[in-house]
Amino acid sequence: MMDVGKLYLNTSKLIFLIYLPVTFLVWYSMLDGSGGGVTAFLTISVFAFSILFIKYQKLDINFTLFLFFIMYCFLYVVIYYVFCGDLVDGANRSLFSYHLIGILMYIVSYIIGRNYVEQNEKILIAIFFLMMFKVISNADLSVFRIDLSSVDDNLKGLYLGLSDIFCIFAIILVGTLKKQSWQIYIFVLSILSLFILNSRSSLYIYIFSILFYFILFFRASKILYLSTLVLIILFFYSSKLLSLLSENNRMFSVLSFDGADQSSQERASLSEQGLKQISEHMLLGDYGGVIKLHGDLGAYIHNIFSYWQNYGLIAFLLCLYFFVYQTIKAGLKAYKYRENSRYHYVFILSIYLILTVLFTRSYNWYFAWFALGVIHNFLNIKFKKLSTV
Repeated sequence: MMDVGKLYLNTSKLIFLIYLPVTFLVWYSMLDGSGGGVTAFLTISVFAFSILFIKYQKLDINFTLFLFFIMYCFLYVVIYYVFCGDLVDGANRSLFSYHLIGILMYIVSYIIGRNYVEQNEKILIAIFFLMMFKVISNADLSVFRIDLSSVDDNLKGLYLGLSDIFCIFAIILVGTLKKQSWQIYIFVLSILSLFILNSRSSLYIYIFSILFYFILFFRASKILYLSTLVLIILFFYSSKLLSLLSENNRMFSVLSFDGADQSSQERASLSEQGLKQISEHMLLGDYGGVIKLHGDLGAYIHNIFSYWQNYGLIAFLLCLYFFVYQTIKAGLKAYKYRENSRYHYVFILSIYLILTVLFTRSYNWYFAWFALGVIHNFLNIKFKKLSTV
């Protein structure tokens, strides 16, 4: 007779691997003009998984609130479409389709997160090095940057998604590893890959999240070891780092704190305009307003206020509850029971999630809902079940 419980666990592990590393590799293939279709396959697989293993989908208060949020956003988008019609931006993207697909990815990501189970360390390490090899093999190593020179303009933005996937996978790997020396090695190697992938927010928030974890969870001797390792790397590669300051100054411009680079200025301008939209549409937000103002679906606020900007006050308040209150609650719980190394990844992911949502990513960053699913799954674990190791 088939062991349904074991089948559920193995299927959960497989879907997670499709969601992050397989998607990562397929998206890299898309940069070369091949691949694709992984999102549709993943969506069908997740809904089939939910039906087959429906008894494992606990309809608790957190899941109920998530479903309420989804229904609210879905009805908001559909009602607007029925009564006001559709809008199309300068890139011929449909407002209705864009948001409907986004909401669908919220659901897919959340279900995968809610059903996340601990992965095998050796498999995760092997996949990490495969992903890292892919990053390096597609890089312009003269400036340590992903090579997008021959990529279609419509696909160049994929580097942000690649950075997000690599970052979240590395966080889960570091938080899963039992040996602290291996955690340090993976941390250092992942910094190299994230630098090449060229997303400043992913890189710097990742570094902060992992270092914060090391300071709180590591013994003083391991922190000293990490510091020594960093100093040795800086010593032997100081000349290369100095040349990168001029050749790839985009990745270092954030350290100047002057907001002088073009990307920071554009985001500041979008935030100013977006907050003005919110002040003029306090209750319901200004759904579709970015197309009317800028002709571009991507001209939104790049932080949690984008939920208010697009879906109104109710959606924003729910997101504050999810991504601030519950994320802090999960982080504190993971720290309280830090003797159980099985849940260290939850602490790191909590730090990463709250910083990313508050400062750098918007409503269409569906990886936030994967992280929230992981957090809700962790919050359901009773304290008495968290045995020390």
